[in-house]
Amino acid sequence: MFDELHPSLVQDETDTNTYTLGRVAEHNVALVCLPSGTMGTSPAATAAANMLRTFPKIRFGLMVGVGGGAPGPPSADPSDDLRLGDVVVSNPNRDSGGVFQYDFGKTIAAGKFIQTGQLNKPPAVLRSGVSTLRALHPTEGPSTYRYVCQMLEARPNMASKFRYPGQLNDLLFEASYEHCSTGTAGCESCGTRRLIAREPRNVPDPVVHYGTIGSANRVMRHGATREKLR
Repeated sequence: MFDELHPSLVQDETDTNTYTLGRVAEHNVALVCLPSGTMGTSPAATAAANMLRTFPKIRFGLMVGVGGGAPGPPSADPSDDLRLGDVVVSNPNRDSGGVFQYDFGKTIAAGKFIQTGQLNKPPAVLRSGVSTLRALHPTEGPSTYRYVCQMLEARPNMASKFRYPGQLNDLLFEASYEHCSTGTAGCESCGTRRLIAREPRNVPDPVVHYGTIGSANRVMRHGATREKLR
C-alpha cells in the first residue's frame, strides 16, 4: 500500500528486525513483520523496541493485523454487526484504553478470574485523527474499498487472497457449535443447520467499527469462549 518504496538504511547492530521502508501520502513509514513462526504480545513488544533503536525519532506506531471477529447477536443491524472483511479501530472509553488484554490478571477462589491493570490510551494526535475520520464517514464514506480496488488493479495476482469473497461465503455458526476437525481450512464438512441467518448488507464495502479490541497470547477459535468474553 506504499505510494513509494525507499532503499534500506543502516540498522542498529542489536536490531534483529527486517524493514520495508516507504512513503504513504506525506508520511515516511517503516514496516516490520514478526519473525516467521512467532506470535503474541511479547514478540510484538520486542519488535517495537528494536524498531525504536534504529528509528529513535518515530512519532507513533500502528499495530495492524488480521483478527478474529466477535459478531453481535443475529438481531444486530447489518451496519453494526461485524462481518468478514470489516475493519476494527481501537477506541478508548471510560473502562478501557482501547485494547483489552483479557488474559492478564489473576485467578482466585472458585476459579474466578480478575483482570488487573489496563493498557494506556493511544496518543492524543491519533485519537484526534480518529475523531476526524469518524466525522467524515457519514458523508464521504470510508476509503477502504477504493484502496483495495486500486491495489487489485495494480497487482492482479493478489486477487485470490485479498478480494472480498462475497456475503455467501461469510458464514456464522452458532457459538455452541463444535466445528468438524477434517484438517481442511474451510467449513465444507460442517453442519449447515447450525448456521445463523443474518440480514445481508446492501453494499459490499467493508464497515469500519470503533471500539474495544481483545488481545492475548492465544488465538481465539472457540465460539462459546468468545461469546463469554464478548
